[in-house]
Amino acid sequence: MLIQFLGGAMEVTGSTHVLSTKKSRVLRDAGLFQGRRAESRQKNETTFVNMEPVDCMVLSHAHIDHCGNIPLLVKNGYAGPIHTHAATKDLCDLMLLDSAHIQELDAEYLSRKLDPDDPLIAPLYSEEEAEASLQYFVPHHYHERVQLTEDIGVTFLEAGHILGSASHIFDIKEGRRKIKVGYALDLGRKNLPIIRDPEYLTDIDALVMEATYGNRYHKDINQAEDLLAGVINRTFKRGGKIIIPAFALERAQEIIHTLMKMYDAKLTPMLPIYIDSPLACEVSKVFGKHPETYDEETLELAKSRTRMYMREFVHLISTVEESKALNDDPSSMIIISASGMCESGRILHHLKNNVEDPRNAVVIVGYQAENTLGRRIVDRAKEIKIFGQYYRMNAERVVLNTFSGHADKGDLMDFVSHVGDRCKTFVLVHGERQSIMDLAENIRALRPDARVLTPERFDTISI
Repeated sequence: MLIQFLGGAMEVTGSTHVLSTKKSRVLRDAGLFQGRRAESRQKNETTFVNMEPVDCMVLSHAHIDHCGNIPLLVKNGYAGPIHTHAATKDLCDLMLLDSAHIQELDAEYLSRKLDPDDPLIAPLYSEEEAEASLQYFVPHHYHERVQLTEDIGVTFLEAGHILGSASHIFDIKEGRRKIKVGYALDLGRKNLPIIRDPEYLTDIDALVMEATYGNRYHKDINQAEDLLAGVINRTFKRGGKIIIPAFALERAQEIIHTLMKMYDAKLTPMLPIYIDSPLACEVSKVFGKHPETYDEETLELAKSRTRMYMREFVHLISTVEESKALNDDPSSMIIISASGMCESGRILHHLKNNVEDPRNAVVIVGYQAENTLGRRIVDRAKEIKIFGQYYRMNAERVVLNTFSGHADKGDLMDFVSHVGDRCKTFVLVHGERQSIMDLAENIRALRPDARVLTPERFDTISI
């Protein structure tokens, strides 16, 4: 069998892989590329132009860098099933429409800045096109096996990354041969809030695995409360605001979960928390529909007085007017807003209005891909560009990888150590080049009997 990498190879976004045999072709994920605007747009528009037709699609989870190109896939003629976890289907009902809405708003905003003779900027896809793609989703559950084609089946396992995220084992028949290929991207960490730990993939012949943090270690997730409390206490003493760019899916819910525990323990003043993301509010409702995915701690907290704190201190912002009013309010507060990599959405306006004030703090709680605004903040750029204008980065910058939902070097090597001796091929994707190469070196040292591949975009490998 062959695997072709149309995205998510030697880069962190745009995950799009095709598994093929002589009889079948299966697409695994169709993610949106993120980064430099013009470069990302060109990649997104051309991903499926020369792709041969596929029989069906399997989707790992609802993050936009894995599902965000599905409307373009359908726009380019795909009309087959999209197999995914039931929670992922419910989340994509929101995520894809929101992605289209943000693109339409950004295209309109940027078009207003063009010269009269310049062509208007169009979104990659419209809300109507995003909605049209939702009819093809087919929901499944963990440990369910699905026969995708005559010779390819797939089993869904818990990835422990976000709600509904799945690792996959593809079982392929080629003549008399039977091959099992494991897919672990995105792969979560143990002891993350809300969701269960990832399951190991065993009894497989090959493993395709992410390397996002392949050469780095996270701080213990149990330190999250102390680190976040320190930022809040410092900023409160200065009379400032805490701005937290967070993905509306999972990260926003994890931050709220942690803040409620901190308030309960009286680690910080009980500042008002504003969730300035209509999508995050809707996503939280989907979380409520899927308690079967919760870990034991979350099930217990759901019954505790933490819920009372949420009603008192957490405010959901829905309208643009309410969002703008936060920037006019001089009092200390915590603002959680999307997008997580600061590439679009309301977070751009909060950064624009707050980064030049040294009393404030910007807290980064997730991975920031190369060439994103979030990455420039992490890299301590003195000025950042928002909507074509430069702003001095005077606010305190704090990076808390403690909250990362991606497995780190230790987690990934532990995962590799559990796959078993049958696995003779490791394929590293979904990471920046140095991270992939460093992890490859470590795997080769652990498993000198196996081959370790590091494909580039558009490469095809044989299993």
